[in-house]
Amino acid sequence: MPSQRRSKGIAAGGLAGWLFADLALVLAFVFLDSTSSGQGLRAGDPGRPGVTTTTEVPGKDSAGENNGARPQPYKVTISASMDTSASTIIRRLESALARIAEGKDHSDEIYLVVIANGGSRGRDRSVGADLARHVANQIESRWDKVIRGQTFFVTGDTADHPSGVVDLKLFPAQVKPG
Repeated sequence: MPSQRRSKGIAAGGLAGWLFADLALVLAFVFLDSTSSGQGLRAGDPGRPGVTTTTEVPGKDSAGENNGARPQPYKVTISASMDTSASTIIRRLESALARIAEGKDHSDEIYLVVIANGGSRGRDRSVGADLARHVANQIESRWDKVIRGQTFFVTGDTADHPSGVVDLKLFPAQVKPG
């Protein structure tokens, strides 16, 4: 019997390692997508006159961003409960994003990675993780800014906030996937 427990423990630890590796790869892809500006066209390709092999680094705009590329996530905090509807969660999320957008139009942005951490200060950690999963499920099922099946959701808990609060980090993609 001890060998069965041991193999289950190793399998769970191995699964956590693979999950971490997958998350690291997704974050790397999102970063690369948000910082790349071209399609890798070569000079002399048929039907593409004027394409050169010179690479230009985009300058910073007045807000200090690289011409719209945003490698850093948007960080927002919203209140929610297990009974909060998807429309209420999305309304609160969009309102929080509008406050930090400072007048910029982000209506065409989509998010390929969403990290949600539910508040668990003074409570069992599972309470925060369950709330984060609920919020992530509501966002994935009803928000048109994430693509079901392509957006990577990570949920957990945080002792930084009390129960009923969810911290979200949204990583925008530079271009909508086709």
